[in-house]
Amino acid sequence: MKIKLYMMLSLFVALCINTMAQTPTISWQFAVGGSGNDSLTDLRTTADGGFIACGKSNSNTSGNKSNNALGGYDYWVVKLNSAGAVTWNRTIGGMADDVNPYVTQTPDGGYLVAGKSVSTISGNKTEDAINLSYDYWVVKLDKNGLVQWDNTVGSIQLEAPRGLAVSADNRSYMVAGYAFSNNGYDKTELNRGSSVWSDYWLIKLNKKGVVTWNKTFGGGNEDVLTSFIRTSDAGYMMGGHSYSPAEYEKTDSFLGNNDYWIIKINSAGTQQWDKIYGGKFSDYQTCMAQTADGGYILGGYSNSPVSFSKTDGFRGGTDYWIVKIDAAGNKQWDKTFGGAGKDYLYSVKQTIDGGYILGGTSNSNAGNEKTENSIGGNDIWIVKLDANGNKIWDKTYGGSDDDILSSLTEISANEYIIGATSKSPVSGDKSMATVGGTGFNDFWVVRISAGGAKAKALTAQSAQLIVKADENPLTQKLGIRVSPNPTQDVAVINYTSVANGKLTLTVYDNNGKTVLQKPLANNAGTYSVNISGYAAGLYHFVITSGKSNATATVLKQ
Repeated sequence: MKIKLYMMLSLFVALCINTMAQTPTISWQFAVGGSGNDSLTDLRTTADGGFIACGKSNSNTSGNKSNNALGGYDYWVVKLNSAGAVTWNRTIGGMADDVNPYVTQTPDGGYLVAGKSVSTISGNKTEDAINLSYDYWVVKLDKNGLVQWDNTVGSIQLEAPRGLAVSADNRSYMVAGYAFSNNGYDKTELNRGSSVWSDYWLIKLNKKGVVTWNKTFGGGNEDVLTSFIRTSDAGYMMGGHSYSPAEYEKTDSFLGNNDYWIIKINSAGTQQWDKIYGGKFSDYQTCMAQTADGGYILGGYSNSPVSFSKTDGFRGGTDYWIVKIDAAGNKQWDKTFGGAGKDYLYSVKQTIDGGYILGGTSNSNAGNEKTENSIGGNDIWIVKLDANGNKIWDKTYGGSDDDILSSLTEISANEYIIGATSKSPVSGDKSMATVGGTGFNDFWVVRISAGGAKAKALTAQSAQLIVKADENPLTQKLGIRVSPNPTQDVAVINYTSVANGKLTLTVYDNNGKTVLQKPLANNAGTYSVNISGYAAGLYHFVITSGKSNATATVLKQ
């Protein structure tokens, strides 16, 4: 397919999508586990087009698990290829409980894992739990999942990580969560209220795992961090729920029982601004993502009626509640989605088409925004929205028992990967039994395909890049595929060429500005681009050889 590039100046911004509103179908699914309980916490895409999954496990060698449990529960890290097959797995832990790990790929191709641990020196753990309470336990793995170093970070009471990131300069690691502790040991600042209440707690480590600084953020009551992302300006956003008055780092008092509390910080951990959003009852923030316009989409669940920040009434027990804000934290709109039962939102992402995908857990039957009955216990509930937050479709997945979503990611246009914990036997949508049998949990990894969305045209204000196809695909001389898509860090380009002449890769932002130009080997190959420092938005990867071109568009989150 020959691709022509057009620069259009001062045109109206419009992305016209012909959306057929097809509900998704399952492409493949795998139950991943051993003979005991295996509960997934996190699943992310990797630079090779596969996935990295992690959670807690007390299974011995069995099923997909190649090592016995080391203590109570251990971290269990599983690498899957692009087809969902397990390529390796690692059991990481000490003699007690090591649970709820989160994972991200690191620039060297390895992985950073962080959860909470109460283990003493044993197994992979080289330091005792502090005061026999849960601490942050951070573990660095190489590309094959082998432990390179570990660090126990905490103080005399409980500390629990809920998110992590690699710094924009690729020199440091950030781990964020909540802490009940006062200063002491690794914690250098006082608890903001009392040890009865928790605060947000952020630590920065160098590449060898040494803590370089830590910061505490809170009010006088309970503040629980539940989400953490790196932002396009090399800073970070922290989110969670708060019941604190306006004091210390909190500039506004609570609105109801709990509110969303968002804090924007720079790369040095200095607070830039904070905002609360909520209604008169309870609102629990669980997830967020930066959007292509530089703002943010916040997600969680709520039982508040119309009040304060909330413009939609509650549907049932609890509902999905999303809030769109601009780059300064000003609310642009909010939306509520739910059935008559309990609906808990755990993932929100912007999609390649400019809309949003929501994922969580529901026991609601059909009603209000939910179009399908509960299958059994708790089910996975996916909701697709347009750019303005209007529902396009929704879909319920599950079996006869509990299926709890942890993560949901768009891996290419209208293709999604679900990471969940399942107790269901073969039933409903579940075609694979739990490895441990009835009553045991496994990781449940599901790929779904929605299809049906085609771009008609793409124009934009001030030098927007236009991509237009006008040649028979059978005469195409070049091919390009970029993964993962969307991505936050590394974009891996797979290209093919039967053209004669030099190959050039050019990356344009969505205003048509060239951000990278690089010669490529004149044959099929792979090339990786670190886009972690790019602003969030759409980027167009174009390879050219003479008059032949091929392009791929990638969403940087």
